[in-house]
Amino acid sequence: MKGLILLLLLAQAVFGAGLDPSEVGVKVLAVYLSKDPYCSSPIEVFTTQEPGFVDFIGGPTIGQLDNSKFHYDGTYRCVAIKMSETVQFVPNLGTGICAAGTRFETNLCNAGMTTTGIDGTTSTCTAAGTDNVFIYLSTGSTAATFNASTNPFIPPTIAAPNNGINLAVPITINGSLNARLIFNAYGRIEVLNGTCQINNPGISLGL
Repeated sequence: MKGLILLLLLAQAVFGAGLDPSEVGVKVLAVYLSKDPYCSSPIEVFTTQEPGFVDFIGGPTIGQLDNSKFHYDGTYRCVAIKMSETVQFVPNLGTGICAAGTRFETNLCNAGMTTTGIDGTTSTCTAAGTDNVFIYLSTGSTAATFNASTNPFIPPTIAAPNNGINLAVPITINGSLNARLIFNAYGRIEVLNGTCQINNPGISLGL
């Protein structure tokens, strides 16, 4: 079967002095592609009505397109990922309240941050409950990862290129392509404000 195969992968790299995970669960609801670096006119390439948490360790497949039915060949400069802001994780070692082998949850979108849907609708993340957010990976973004001066939940614009997360190279689909959605939490599990959290995870797309 030809088309785009989207896999999940937990990248391993050395970052900071935090703990590594033995499991990271992410809930992906939908994926969209746009030929525009500012993410206009996106097309839906994957969606699920009953998403569950998928462990990124091991590189599982979450979606596959069939180019014999839908012709997605072309060059795309933006990937929009609709996902739950809640990430589940299990530290491989323990420190303080971050006990080894214990499942924790952290929310990526801090209360008061905004997220913009592919239809342009903007909503504000809350402190209570779980919000669904859009993360934008784009060649039009200059942001390398999460930090205090960027918002990955809003697509970049000419005036605000620090929104979204940088997509190093465009995605070119010509018959088939394997793309890896990479969520990097290695060395980033820490005790923050009295809770066990993933601090500033790295999110990228590998081809």
